[in-house]
Amino acid sequence: MRTSTLAASVLSIAVLAGCSDGDDGDGDDGPGAAADDADFLGDLGEPATIQFRLVTASAAQPSPRLDAVDCDAPAPTAADAPASGCDPSGRAYLLDAAAFETPAASAEASTEPGTGDVVVLVTLPDPAAEDLEVLSTQYAGGDQQVAIFVAGRVVSAPVFASTIDDGALQISGGDLTPEVAEGVVAALT
Repeated sequence: MRTSTLAASVLSIAVLAGCSDGDDGDGDDGPGAAADDADFLGDLGEPATIQFRLVTASAAQPSPRLDAVDCDAPAPTAADAPASGCDPSGRAYLLDAAAFETPAASAEASTEPGTGDVVVLVTLPDPAAEDLEVLSTQYAGGDQQVAIFVAGRVVSAPVFASTIDDGALQISGGDLTPEVAEGVVAALT
């Protein structure tokens, strides 16, 4: 299973070598078509919120209902209801109601010095930082994926390696291109 890991103080979306989430390299990563990087989140007109949602089904946790997910149209984002959505590669996810929803205090795209990896740095406001600490404490060290859901799209779906206690997230790796990173920042600010 290909998973991502949430490390203490850092949300790190990293592809672990030797794991698989159903991506066999044939370019068909799920029931929906991959999103156009430059248009992954579209023009929202106002800042979006981030929803933190438990993943109930994905390529790593299959369900026949995944076939019905339309990756070409963002899913409804009501925080109090289950949802579905796709990541930048078109992998579909079924998601529980949001554990919590918050605007970002700040967001910026950058690259990691030395590696050149694209990253999105996100800071959550104090009440949400506390919610993230509770959520990450509950699932730290387990295999429960938590989707970072923005404007009906799954930006990433990592697992928590440990507790995040400062509300500072770094989204990186996987399918994060410069265009998607800039789209995430534009959606959150």
